[in-house]
Amino acid sequence: VEGLSAAVGIGGRIYVDAEAKDCEVMKLIRQAIYRLVSCQVIQLSQVGRWMLEIDLYLGDWSAIERDALDILRLDGQHIFANTVMGKVCIRRGDYLGSERYLRRALVSGSSDDPEVLNGLAFVLASTGHPLDAVRLSRPLSLAYPDNWEFHETLALALIRSGELEEGGHTLRAA
Repeated sequence: VEGLSAAVGIGGRIYVDAEAKDCEVMKLIRQAIYRLVSCQVIQLSQVGRWMLEIDLYLGDWSAIERDALDILRLDGQHIFANTVMGKVCIRRGDYLGSERYLRRALVSGSSDDPEVLNGLAFVLASTGHPLDAVRLSRPLSLAYPDNWEFHETLALALIRSGELEEGGHTLRAA
Protein backbone atom coordinates (compact mmCIF):
# COMPACT_ATOMS: atom_id res chain seq x y z
CA VAL A 1 0.00 0.00 0.00
CA GLU A 2 1.79 3.07 -1.23
CA GLY A 3 2.47 5.76 1.35
CA LEU A 4 1.35 3.64 4.25
CA SER A 5 4.41 2.36 6.05
CA ALA A 6 2.37 0.91 8.91
CA ALA A 7 0.83 -1.77 6.69
CA VAL A 8 2.92 -4.22 4.73
CA GLY A 9 1.37 -6.91 2.55
CA ILE A 10 3.35 -10.14 2.63
CA GLY A 11 1.77 -13.22 1.14
CA GLY A 12 -1.72 -11.83 1.61
CA ARG A 13 -1.13 -10.89 5.24
CA ILE A 14 -1.31 -7.43 6.79
CA TYR A 15 1.14 -6.50 9.52
CA VAL A 16 0.79 -3.37 11.62
CA ASP A 17 3.67 -1.71 13.42
CA ALA A 18 2.67 -1.52 17.10
CA GLU A 19 3.79 2.12 17.28
CA ALA A 20 1.45 3.06 14.46
CA LYS A 21 -1.67 2.48 16.52
CA ASP A 22 -3.28 5.86 16.49
CA CYS A 23 -6.76 6.50 15.16
CA GLU A 24 -5.80 8.21 11.91
CA VAL A 25 -3.27 5.57 10.94
CA MET A 26 -5.69 2.79 11.89
CA LYS A 27 -8.39 4.39 9.71
CA LEU A 28 -5.96 4.49 6.80
CA ILE A 29 -5.06 0.86 7.34
CA ARG A 30 -8.73 -0.10 7.44
CA GLN A 31 -9.34 1.79 4.16
CA ALA A 32 -6.36 0.03 2.59
CA ILE A 33 -7.66 -3.37 3.69
CA TYR A 34 -11.13 -2.58 2.29
CA ARG A 35 -9.55 -1.60 -1.05
CA LEU A 36 -7.42 -4.73 -1.18
CA VAL A 37 -10.44 -6.92 -0.43
CA SER A 38 -12.72 -5.11 -2.89
CA CYS A 39 -10.07 -5.44 -5.64
CA GLN A 40 -9.74 -9.12 -4.73
CA VAL A 41 -6.02 -8.75 -4.02
CA ILE A 42 -6.60 -10.53 -0.71
CA GLN A 43 -9.54 -12.51 0.64
CA LEU A 44 -11.72 -11.25 3.48
CA SER A 45 -11.09 -14.55 5.25
CA GLN A 46 -7.37 -13.69 5.36
CA VAL A 47 -7.79 -10.30 7.00
CA GLY A 48 -11.14 -10.57 8.77
CA ARG A 49 -9.71 -10.64 12.25
CA TRP A 50 -7.48 -7.63 11.48
CA MET A 51 -10.46 -5.65 10.22
CA LEU A 52 -12.42 -6.44 13.35
CA GLU A 53 -9.44 -5.63 15.62
CA ILE A 54 -9.09 -2.24 13.93
CA ASP A 55 -12.85 -1.59 14.17
CA LEU A 56 -12.75 -2.48 17.88
CA TYR A 57 -9.72 -0.25 18.44
CA LEU A 58 -11.56 2.64 16.77
CA GLY A 59 -14.80 1.89 18.65
CA ASP A 60 -16.77 2.05 15.40
CA TRP A 61 -19.67 -0.24 16.33
CA SER A 62 -21.49 0.10 13.00
CA ALA A 63 -18.31 -1.00 11.17
CA ILE A 64 -17.75 -3.73 13.74
CA GLU A 65 -21.18 -5.21 13.12
CA ARG A 66 -20.99 -4.80 9.33
CA ASP A 67 -17.55 -6.42 9.09
CA ALA A 68 -18.39 -9.26 11.49
CA LEU A 69 -21.56 -10.11 9.54
CA ASP A 70 -19.64 -9.97 6.23
CA ILE A 71 -17.09 -12.41 7.62
CA LEU A 72 -19.80 -14.70 8.99
CA ARG A 73 -21.53 -14.77 5.60
CA LEU A 74 -18.32 -16.30 4.22
CA ASP A 75 -17.49 -18.45 7.24
CA GLY A 76 -20.27 -18.96 9.75
CA GLN A 77 -17.85 -20.67 12.17
CA HIS A 78 -15.30 -17.81 12.27
CA ILE A 79 -14.46 -17.77 15.99
CA PHE A 80 -13.52 -14.12 16.34
CA ALA A 81 -16.41 -12.80 14.21
CA ASN A 82 -18.88 -14.85 16.31
CA THR A 83 -17.27 -13.52 19.49
CA VAL A 84 -17.50 -9.95 18.25
CA MET A 85 -21.13 -10.37 17.20
CA GLY A 86 -21.83 -11.70 20.69
CA LYS A 87 -20.47 -8.41 22.06
CA VAL A 88 -22.47 -6.38 19.52
CA CYS A 89 -25.67 -8.13 20.59
CA ILE A 90 -24.91 -7.57 24.29
CA ARG A 91 -24.50 -3.84 23.61
CA ARG A 92 -27.94 -3.83 21.97
CA GLY A 93 -29.53 -5.86 24.76
CA ASP A 94 -30.15 -8.78 22.39
CA TYR A 95 -29.11 -11.50 24.82
CA LEU A 96 -30.59 -14.39 22.84
CA GLY A 97 -28.67 -13.31 19.75
CA SER A 98 -25.55 -12.90 21.84
CA GLU A 99 -25.91 -16.37 23.33
CA ARG A 100 -26.24 -17.87 19.84
CA TYR A 101 -23.04 -16.18 18.58
CA LEU A 102 -21.03 -16.90 21.73
CA ARG A 103 -22.06 -20.57 21.79
CA ARG A 104 -21.08 -20.83 18.12
CA ALA A 105 -17.66 -19.34 18.98
CA LEU A 106 -17.23 -21.91 21.75
CA VAL A 107 -18.22 -24.83 19.51
CA SER A 108 -15.97 -23.55 16.69
CA GLY A 109 -12.86 -24.02 18.78
CA SER A 110 -12.76 -21.32 21.40
CA SER A 111 -14.07 -23.47 24.23
CA ASP A 112 -11.61 -22.12 26.78
CA ASP A 113 -11.45 -18.47 25.70
CA PRO A 114 -12.05 -16.49 28.92
CA GLU A 115 -13.62 -13.51 27.10
CA VAL A 116 -16.13 -15.74 25.33
CA LEU A 117 -16.92 -17.65 28.53
CA ASN A 118 -17.37 -14.42 30.47
CA GLY A 119 -19.67 -13.01 27.78
CA LEU A 120 -21.77 -16.15 27.87
CA ALA A 121 -21.86 -16.07 31.68
CA PHE A 122 -23.09 -12.45 31.56
CA VAL A 123 -25.80 -13.40 29.06
CA LEU A 124 -26.89 -16.39 31.16
CA ALA A 125 -27.04 -14.26 34.32
CA SER A 126 -29.07 -11.65 32.42
CA THR A 127 -31.56 -14.15 30.99
CA GLY A 128 -32.58 -16.03 34.11
CA HIS A 129 -29.88 -18.71 34.27
CA PRO A 130 -27.72 -17.40 37.11
CA LEU A 131 -26.57 -20.80 38.40
CA ASP A 132 -25.17 -21.68 34.97
CA ALA A 133 -23.54 -18.25 34.92
CA VAL A 134 -21.93 -18.87 38.32
CA ARG A 135 -20.53 -22.20 37.06
CA LEU A 136 -18.91 -20.40 34.12
CA SER A 137 -17.78 -17.23 35.85
CA ARG A 138 -16.41 -18.49 39.18
CA PRO A 139 -13.39 -20.29 37.61
CA LEU A 140 -12.66 -17.18 35.51
CA SER A 141 -12.76 -14.94 38.55
CA LEU A 142 -10.34 -17.26 40.37
CA ALA A 143 -8.00 -17.73 37.38
CA TYR A 144 -7.86 -14.01 36.53
CA PRO A 145 -7.90 -12.15 39.87
CA ASP A 146 -6.93 -8.83 38.25
CA ASN A 147 -9.77 -8.85 35.70
CA TRP A 148 -12.57 -6.72 37.18
CA GLU A 149 -14.99 -7.66 34.37
CA PHE A 150 -14.84 -11.33 35.37
CA HIS A 151 -15.50 -10.42 39.03
CA GLU A 152 -18.36 -8.16 37.99
CA THR A 153 -19.99 -10.95 35.98
CA LEU A 154 -19.60 -13.38 38.87
CA ALA A 155 -21.13 -10.82 41.23
CA LEU A 156 -24.12 -10.33 38.92
CA ALA A 157 -24.63 -14.09 38.67
CA LEU A 158 -24.33 -14.57 42.44
CA ILE A 159 -26.76 -11.74 43.21
CA ARG A 160 -29.27 -13.01 40.65
CA SER A 161 -28.98 -16.53 42.12
CA GLY A 162 -29.83 -15.19 45.58
CA GLU A 163 -26.30 -15.25 47.00
CA LEU A 164 -26.48 -11.57 47.97
CA GLU A 165 -23.71 -11.55 50.55
CA GLU A 166 -21.15 -13.32 48.38
CA GLY A 167 -22.26 -11.29 45.37
CA GLY A 168 -21.80 -8.03 47.25
CA HIS A 169 -18.37 -9.10 48.50
CA THR A 170 -17.33 -10.11 44.97
CA LEU A 171 -18.57 -6.80 43.57
CA ARG A 172 -16.64 -4.81 46.18
CA ALA A 173 -13.51 -6.81 45.35
CA ALA A 174 -13.89 -5.96 41.65
